[in-house]
Amino acid sequence: MAERSQIDEIKEKLNIVDVIQAYIPNLKKSGSNFFTLCPFHNEKTPSFSINPDLGIYKCFGCGEAGDVITFIEKIEGVDFPEAVEIAAEKAGIRIKKVFSKADKEKQGIRKRIIEANELSVRFFGHALLKHRAGKKAREYVKARKIETREIENFRIGYAPESFNSLMDFLLKKKFSEKELVSFGLLVSKNGRIYDKFRGRLMFPIFNTKGEVAGFSGRIIDKDALGPKYLNSPETIMFNKSSLVYGLFQSREAIRKENFVIISEGQIDVLSSHKEGVGNIVAPLGTSLTEIQLKALKRYCDSIYFSFDTDLAGEKALLRSVEVAQKTGFEVKAINLGKFTDADELIRQYPGQWPIVVQKAEPVIEHMVRRLSKRINLGEAKGKAEFAKIILPMIDSLTDRIQQSHYIKKISVIIDTDEEVLREELDRFRVKTEKKEREEEQEGAIFLKRSESLSREEYLAALVLQNADYFKELNNNLTDINEIIKNTNIVNILTLFREAKNLKILSNKLGKNEKSLFEKLILMPISIFNDEDEIKNEFAGIVKNLRMIHIREEINAIKKKINEIDAKGEDTENLVRELDALSKKLKSC
Repeated sequence: MAERSQIDEIKEKLNIVDVIQAYIPNLKKSGSNFFTLCPFHNEKTPSFSINPDLGIYKCFGCGEAGDVITFIEKIEGVDFPEAVEIAAEKAGIRIKKVFSKADKEKQGIRKRIIEANELSVRFFGHALLKHRAGKKAREYVKARKIETREIENFRIGYAPESFNSLMDFLLKKKFSEKELVSFGLLVSKNGRIYDKFRGRLMFPIFNTKGEVAGFSGRIIDKDALGPKYLNSPETIMFNKSSLVYGLFQSREAIRKENFVIISEGQIDVLSSHKEGVGNIVAPLGTSLTEIQLKALKRYCDSIYFSFDTDLAGEKALLRSVEVAQKTGFEVKAINLGKFTDADELIRQYPGQWPIVVQKAEPVIEHMVRRLSKRINLGEAKGKAEFAKIILPMIDSLTDRIQQSHYIKKISVIIDTDEEVLREELDRFRVKTEKKEREEEQEGAIFLKRSESLSREEYLAALVLQNADYFKELNNNLTDINEIIKNTNIVNILTLFREAKNLKILSNKLGKNEKSLFEKLILMPISIFNDEDEIKNEFAGIVKNLRMIHIREEINAIKKKINEIDAKGEDTENLVRELDALSKKLKSC
């Protein structure tokens, strides 16, 4: 492991925004921060904030936070020492290998997770292949024609229906309940602790190093309650948005063929391997992410989609094609014909799968054929629906000759003039460009005042996130301490006036103050187009706080007057003070 001074050198040399942008494009800038959708959990509204001055990030949705090395560790699914090596390579620094106490502790936790997961794989494997509790699972595996070779290669197992069988096994191996809950193997709910996975066929999820990062469990009893697939929760080892099922076992085949088949389910992956087609993976029950696709991009340049043939599969295909093309992949689609998924085709027609794969077709051709069967093209409504789906796909093509080819083809299929289709395509482009401009203007999430911040915190966040502007208005900050009750905020703003930059300020703060400071510096607040807007926003929140402060003083004096008046004592001075405060309030 690198020496501590070297780690600091690596962090200083790397621009955290540049590093993160290499994994997640389209960062939006606001003030001194950048915002984007979080890569570590699914979200529609960006809540992932990055501050380049401090070299830190935080997601206000899932809570993930850290620095450039932490980000690499999480996004790459590697341990801390390996993340440091990756960061050092990006920074062009050769590192010395020395472990610190903190690094050893983190390594120890990671090692315990790997050990617990590995023991769980053996436990589930034994239950499936040898234990009486796995009889139903063995019958299921046989019915699905999953062979021993695939069971052993992918280390598939079975979680018995018992609430405590895995727990009892791992407790005997000297793990604590607290550890196992944090590893995602047990659940703590309503005062009870019990096995997370029960009555499920278990699929271990491996990282690229072959370590068991987590699990995906499939229900085998159709009448059982719960989701069809259940994944491990997020841990330092497991992030379902960056992992795909089967990559560890399939990566060499993917590299050799220079294309990867993406299916929807784990059993599709097993069946494909059984047929000798090993370049196949499956996402873990979520929409494909750019992180997953970037991981696949290391091995190949093309994707063949093999999604289910129902309407949900069609929608998933359209979403996935868009993100795959953005990531730079050539995309095709596999025609499954009358079959629901790849596994069904393979079970009914052994030996045909490699031929079907080789006949993969351009995605637009695939969708044209598919929609022509599903939509009534004899009706105006059907023609409009057809065009609405296909035209965005045509627009995504960069080759004008291909675009012209498909416009002509579609005009014949739906019996509509080419010029009408071109006009519709232009309208779609205008609408898309307008939406992109609006998103650009709106930035990331920006609320006028974040629901998660108090007025005082919002004021401090406004100042810190527009530090360059407020450094020039130092005097404007000297009179606001009296209206702020939070002593940590008072101290932060006092030091802000004295410190040359935010990094120096951060180093001067105590633990509690630093935690608040980082929250304030990263919290999404408002987007401003110019300094006048910042000035007006600042004046408005200061006025609001000052009025609150005066009202509190007025109420306190009124209470005091009532108490003194009840004793028959003189209240003249207090009345004058009250009058002065009332005038002050009116002048605000």
